[in-house]
Amino acid sequence: MRFLVDANIPIGIPELSDNQFLYVYNWNENASDSEIWNYALENDLIIITRDSDFYYRYITSKHFPKVIFLQLQQLSKQGIKDFFSKNWIEISLLIEKADMLIVDLERIQLINK
Repeated sequence: MRFLVDANIPIGIPELSDNQFLYVYNWNENASDSEIWNYALENDLIIITRDSDFYYRYITSKHFPKVIFLQLQQLSKQGIKDFFSKNWIEISLLIEKADMLIVDLERIQLINK
């Protein structure tokens, strides 16, 4: 599995720091949501984002990349790092079984079309 990490996810998260993870800011820091979506689709990448636009795009699309949609807007950068430290293994296992994950502080929801 390889991941495309949206610009709204802070850098420096240890769980997202090996060669499986391409950060949008390293690839194309000015990429639009459509460019990110298409790049992920064409390159078999799983999008990790806090942007709800990707949720709505998934719902309306026939062809889509997998998406991990993090509803963690209320967390600080350190809070997000702590969240990934505690939950990344479970998230990475669950995305293998789903088209999309909706992740918040209380639960992880699996969605398949």
